[in-house]
Amino acid sequence: DQKQAYWSDQRWDILSQKLDDLYLKVSRLYHRSRNTSPGGNQNSSGYGITLTHSLNKVKKDHHYADPVSSSLNLSAARNEFESFQVVLLPYDSTITGIELEMSPFENDQGKVLNLESDFYRVEYNLIQWQSRYVSHDRGWHPDPLIPLQSGESFTNRDDLCRPLWITLKIPVNAIAGNYTATLTVRADQGERTATVNLRVWDFGLPTRRSLMTHTWDDIGLLADFYNLEELPVEYYLNFCELLLENNLNPSFAGLNYLDKTPANGKYDFSTSEQILEFSINRGLSKFSLIQMKKGEYQPKELEGDYQLIKAYADFLRSKGWLDLALVELWDEPTVLQWTGVKERAEKIKSIADDIDLQLFVDADHDPYRFYEPEISRPFGLVDLIDVWMPFHSIKAPEIQAEGKEVWSYFCTLASGNAPNLFIDRPAIYQRSIGWYCWAFGLDGFEHWSTSYIWRNTKKGQPMSVKWPNTSWDSRTFHDFHGEGQLVYPGFNGEFYPSLRLEVFRDSSDDFEYLEILKTTLDDFQGDIKKRQAAQRLLSTQQYMLKLYPYEVQETLENTLRSPEDPELILEYREAIALAIEDLKGDENK
Repeated sequence: DQKQAYWSDQRWDILSQKLDDLYLKVSRLYHRSRNTSPGGNQNSSGYGITLTHSLNKVKKDHHYADPVSSSLNLSAARNEFESFQVVLLPYDSTITGIELEMSPFENDQGKVLNLESDFYRVEYNLIQWQSRYVSHDRGWHPDPLIPLQSGESFTNRDDLCRPLWITLKIPVNAIAGNYTATLTVRADQGERTATVNLRVWDFGLPTRRSLMTHTWDDIGLLADFYNLEELPVEYYLNFCELLLENNLNPSFAGLNYLDKTPANGKYDFSTSEQILEFSINRGLSKFSLIQMKKGEYQPKELEGDYQLIKAYADFLRSKGWLDLALVELWDEPTVLQWTGVKERAEKIKSIADDIDLQLFVDADHDPYRFYEPEISRPFGLVDLIDVWMPFHSIKAPEIQAEGKEVWSYFCTLASGNAPNLFIDRPAIYQRSIGWYCWAFGLDGFEHWSTSYIWRNTKKGQPMSVKWPNTSWDSRTFHDFHGEGQLVYPGFNGEFYPSLRLEVFRDSSDDFEYLEILKTTLDDFQGDIKKRQAAQRLLSTQQYMLKLYPYEVQETLENTLRSPEDPELILEYREAIALAIEDLKGDENK
């Protein structure tokens, strides 16, 4: 026993360290050999680089096993953001003095495409906790995207890969065609270059996307992070802008700073007006007019909310914004609360019948199967509720035919047959959200939170002991990793995107491609074979998703037909874009 204890406590640590050192050495030799081979970066010292797409979650402490390439093909529509990564592969333990430069994109005729680029360094969260969902991948996981500063360095001896994230912003007036730019990485260890090829499609995406989105936030937690009693409005505007750039509505934009106490019988909506105008100009398409209590009210309190709803609705109507607003009627009511839900809905409709009412429901159980007339109509809510958010997504075209909306609702477990937003799961699941919504014929997507960061606020403590100066704790509700966390608070009211948020943005854009293809096909009167080929692309359940997979785990990997091959999404999206251009081209002949 003593010998065993000696071996376990001392020699095993020594052996483990030697094995780690050997792995680092062999991996760096492997990177060097690949980068000096034909097709590599043709440099034998310092570091190499390779380009890869945004669906590749690169592990910093693993060798880079994917193909190495000094060029990458991208495509995007007008008014679209498109991201990719340049991965730095150090041949020893350091790369210092890093600078990144993107040359102008030019076509064969020398025409320049003027676009903006955002440069980030990909940071990592350490996950050591096994959550209830199925995941055995502990260790470092990429997620925070931190703006890249001039002269930054990577000096961790255990880093084998360090990706930099680049987001291209295609202007709304871009001329379609093929463009090429040179990406240059400069460091004290030398200069490396790579080629980025970009095809701009001959169609554009709207600023206000077709897929409705809705999400909660907690500005109290954000204020706690900054050791403030209240989050400054300018901080919150930064937060809203980041979400809207990534096609996710900050749905408390009209609610967080709402004056709920009238003075002399009048409410002051000026701050809400400022935030809403800022956000609507940036594509806000849905927000909460009010979030009503989950449960019973005291009579005076309820009357106060009804008074506020009427005044706020009148104000929003005068601004032309009421059609973007909804009332969150009751969060996940039980069967016993069903009568109260109806009474609440009837009262609000009597106040203003043009207010949209939204309800979260469990679509699997009576009386929540609102899409089955023999169950729901006797309760009288089908005619009152405008936006249904079932926890298990279903197809309900008969409800939508009556002018109602049906959304998906993601919260914690991602139960049923939905994708997920967990940090320690592949990016393909975040990218599949838009495709999932399309396959079910859904009008919108709800995620419960973007800023549930309570483990990281450390209220009252110096900023020097908070993230990013210390590690981020990604555990949230039920200790799920990154659930309800899509944005990271930065210095002085800046906010940084997560990798998952930007991947969701691309998923929302995929939905828009499908919507444009459908609209184009509806007006197309040309070749029947082209029509049939385009129709197949609209039937995403035939090649991308299983609509009702019964043998699912809690992370729901088998919702996707080919989760191990994320590049298929990029191929199908390109096929959809080509079909749009082809159909539009025939129309214009």
